Amino acid sequence: MELPSPTYAAQRAYVAIMFETIGRLLEAASQTDAEIAQELEGYRDGFSIGFSVLGDPKLKMRVGVRNGRFVRLSSAIHPELEIVFKHITFAFYVLSFKESTSRAYANERMLTHGDTAHALRFVRCMNRMQAVALPRFVADRALKGFPDITAPEKRKLVTDLYVKLVTGFVTRSKLP
Repeated sequence: MELPSPTYAAQRAYVAIMFETIGRLLEAASQTDAEIAQELEGYRDGFSIGFSVLGDPKLKMRVGVRNGRFVRLSSAIHPELEIVFKHITFAFYVLSFKESTSRAYANERMLTHGDTAHALRFVRCMNRMQAVALPRFVADRALKGFPDITAPEKRKLVTDLYVKLVTGFVTRSKLP
Protein backbone atom coordinates (compact mmCIF):
# COMPACT_ATOMS: atom_id res chain seq x y z
CA MET A 1 0.00 0.00 0.00
CA GLU A 2 1.34 3.37 -1.04
CA LEU A 3 1.40 6.18 1.54
CA PRO A 4 -0.21 9.51 0.66
CA SER A 5 2.11 12.34 -0.27
CA PRO A 6 3.10 14.78 2.49
CA THR A 7 1.15 17.51 0.68
CA TYR A 8 -2.00 15.39 0.62
CA ALA A 9 -1.58 14.47 4.30
CA ALA A 10 -1.08 18.14 5.27
CA GLN A 11 -4.12 19.24 3.25
CA ARG A 12 -6.23 16.47 4.79
CA ALA A 13 -5.17 17.48 8.31
CA TYR A 14 -5.98 21.13 7.57
CA VAL A 15 -9.42 20.25 6.14
CA ALA A 16 -10.20 18.07 9.18
CA ILE A 17 -9.33 20.96 11.52
CA MET A 18 -11.38 23.41 9.45
CA PHE A 19 -14.42 21.11 9.38
CA GLU A 20 -14.31 20.96 13.18
CA THR A 21 -13.82 24.73 13.41
CA ILE A 22 -16.67 25.47 10.99
CA GLY A 23 -19.02 23.23 12.94
CA ARG A 24 -18.16 24.99 16.18
CA LEU A 25 -18.37 28.46 14.63
CA LEU A 26 -21.78 27.72 13.09
CA GLU A 27 -23.00 26.48 16.45
CA ALA A 28 -21.76 29.62 18.22
CA ALA A 29 -22.92 32.01 15.47
CA SER A 30 -26.44 30.61 15.51
CA GLN A 31 -26.65 31.54 19.19
CA THR A 32 -25.31 35.08 18.78
CA ASP A 33 -26.31 36.41 15.36
CA ALA A 34 -29.93 37.41 14.71
CA GLU A 35 -29.54 37.12 10.92
CA ILE A 36 -28.38 33.51 11.16
CA ALA A 37 -31.18 32.78 13.61
CA GLN A 38 -33.64 34.22 11.09
CA GLU A 39 -32.23 32.00 8.31
CA LEU A 40 -32.62 28.97 10.57
CA GLU A 41 -36.38 29.60 10.75
CA GLY A 42 -36.51 28.18 7.21
CA TYR A 43 -35.43 24.73 8.42
CA ARG A 44 -37.57 22.27 10.32
CA ASP A 45 -36.30 21.11 13.69
CA GLY A 46 -34.05 18.09 13.21
CA PHE A 47 -32.82 19.04 9.72
CA SER A 48 -29.19 17.94 9.19
CA ILE A 49 -26.45 19.39 7.00
CA GLY A 50 -22.97 18.13 6.22
CA PHE A 51 -19.66 18.64 4.48
CA SER A 52 -17.54 15.78 3.20
CA VAL A 53 -14.80 14.92 0.75
CA LEU A 54 -15.44 12.37 -1.97
CA GLY A 55 -13.61 9.12 -1.32
CA ASP A 56 -12.73 9.86 2.31
CA PRO A 57 -15.35 8.24 4.55
CA LYS A 58 -13.85 9.66 7.76
CA LEU A 59 -13.54 13.31 6.74
CA LYS A 60 -16.95 14.81 7.56
CA MET A 61 -18.64 17.67 9.36
CA ARG A 62 -22.27 17.49 10.45
CA VAL A 63 -24.60 20.07 11.98
CA GLY A 64 -28.27 19.86 12.73
CA VAL A 65 -30.97 22.39 13.47
CA ARG A 66 -32.32 22.00 17.00
CA ASN A 67 -34.59 24.57 18.65
CA GLY A 68 -33.65 27.25 16.11
CA ARG A 69 -29.89 26.76 16.46
CA PHE A 70 -27.13 24.80 14.81
CA VAL A 71 -25.72 21.95 16.89
CA ARG A 72 -22.80 19.76 15.91
CA LEU A 73 -23.70 16.15 15.21
CA SER A 74 -21.84 12.88 14.96
CA SER A 75 -20.18 12.26 11.60
CA ALA A 76 -22.12 8.98 11.44
CA ILE A 77 -25.34 10.92 10.69
CA HIS A 78 -26.47 10.82 7.05
CA PRO A 79 -27.44 14.46 6.38
CA GLU A 80 -30.44 15.62 4.41
CA LEU A 81 -28.28 18.27 2.74
CA GLU A 82 -24.64 17.54 1.99
CA ILE A 83 -21.95 19.57 0.27
CA VAL A 84 -19.30 17.24 -1.12
CA PHE A 85 -15.88 18.38 -2.28
CA LYS A 86 -14.68 16.26 -5.20
CA HIS A 87 -11.08 16.12 -3.94
CA ILE A 88 -9.17 17.01 -0.79
CA THR A 89 -7.22 19.69 -2.70
CA PHE A 90 -10.47 21.41 -3.73
CA ALA A 91 -11.63 21.44 -0.10
CA PHE A 92 -8.23 22.81 0.91
CA TYR A 93 -8.46 25.64 -1.66
CA VAL A 94 -11.86 26.74 -0.39
CA LEU A 95 -11.09 26.32 3.33
CA SER A 96 -7.74 28.11 3.06
CA PHE A 97 -9.44 30.99 1.18
CA LYS A 98 -7.42 30.50 -1.99
CA GLU A 99 -10.72 30.09 -3.86
CA SER A 100 -14.16 31.39 -2.93
CA THR A 101 -17.02 28.95 -2.45
CA SER A 102 -18.91 30.45 -5.39
CA ARG A 103 -15.87 30.10 -7.67
CA ALA A 104 -15.32 26.49 -6.54
CA TYR A 105 -18.95 25.66 -7.23
CA ALA A 106 -18.76 27.36 -10.66
CA ASN A 107 -15.61 25.33 -11.40
CA GLU A 108 -17.51 22.14 -10.46
CA ARG A 109 -15.19 21.33 -7.54
CA MET A 110 -18.12 20.47 -5.27
CA LEU A 111 -21.51 18.79 -5.40
CA THR A 112 -24.67 19.49 -3.49
CA HIS A 113 -26.91 16.60 -2.49
CA GLY A 114 -30.27 17.85 -1.30
CA ASP A 115 -32.75 20.65 -1.78
CA THR A 116 -31.29 23.70 -3.54
CA ALA A 117 -33.33 26.17 -1.48
CA HIS A 118 -31.96 24.65 1.74
CA ALA A 119 -28.44 24.78 0.29
CA LEU A 120 -28.77 28.48 -0.54
CA ARG A 121 -30.07 29.20 2.96
CA PHE A 122 -27.07 27.32 4.42
CA VAL A 123 -24.65 29.25 2.20
CA ARG A 124 -26.13 32.50 3.52
CA CYS A 125 -25.52 31.26 7.08
CA MET A 126 -21.95 30.29 6.18
CA ASN A 127 -21.30 33.64 4.49
CA ARG A 128 -22.63 35.59 7.47
CA MET A 129 -20.58 33.48 9.90
CA GLN A 130 -17.44 34.02 7.81
CA ALA A 131 -18.07 37.77 7.49
CA VAL A 132 -18.28 38.01 11.27
CA ALA A 133 -15.56 35.51 12.25
CA LEU A 134 -12.87 36.43 9.73
CA PRO A 135 -10.87 39.63 9.42
CA ARG A 136 -12.15 41.74 6.51
CA PHE A 137 -9.10 41.12 4.27
CA VAL A 138 -9.60 37.35 4.58
CA ALA A 139 -13.39 37.50 4.28
CA ASP A 140 -13.04 39.49 1.06
CA ARG A 141 -11.18 36.50 -0.45
CA ALA A 142 -13.67 33.96 0.89
CA LEU A 143 -16.92 35.71 0.05
CA LYS A 144 -18.44 36.92 -3.21
CA GLY A 145 -19.62 40.09 -1.44
CA PHE A 146 -19.23 41.42 2.08
CA PRO A 147 -22.47 42.09 3.98
CA ASP A 148 -23.24 45.55 5.27
CA ILE A 149 -22.02 45.32 8.88
CA THR A 150 -21.01 48.46 10.75
CA ALA A 151 -17.79 48.44 12.75
CA PRO A 152 -19.55 48.61 16.15
CA GLU A 153 -21.95 45.83 15.12
CA LYS A 154 -19.05 43.64 13.93
CA ARG A 155 -17.13 44.20 17.19
CA LYS A 156 -20.15 43.07 19.21
CA LEU A 157 -20.84 40.09 16.95
CA VAL A 158 -17.18 39.01 16.98
CA THR A 159 -16.99 39.30 20.77
CA ASP A 160 -20.24 37.36 21.28
CA LEU A 161 -19.22 34.74 18.71
CA TYR A 162 -15.81 34.02 20.20
CA VAL A 163 -17.13 34.00 23.78
CA LYS A 164 -19.68 31.34 22.71
CA LEU A 165 -16.99 29.46 20.77
CA VAL A 166 -14.63 29.30 23.74
CA THR A 167 -17.48 28.45 26.10
CA GLY A 168 -18.45 25.62 23.74
CA PHE A 169 -14.92 24.18 23.84
CA VAL A 170 -14.94 24.25 27.64
CA THR A 171 -18.46 22.98 28.35
CA ARG A 172 -19.26 20.57 25.53
CA SER A 173 -17.48 17.29 25.23
CA LYS A 174 -19.87 14.83 23.57
CA LEU A 175 -21.82 15.15 20.32
CA PRO A 176 -25.47 14.08 20.16
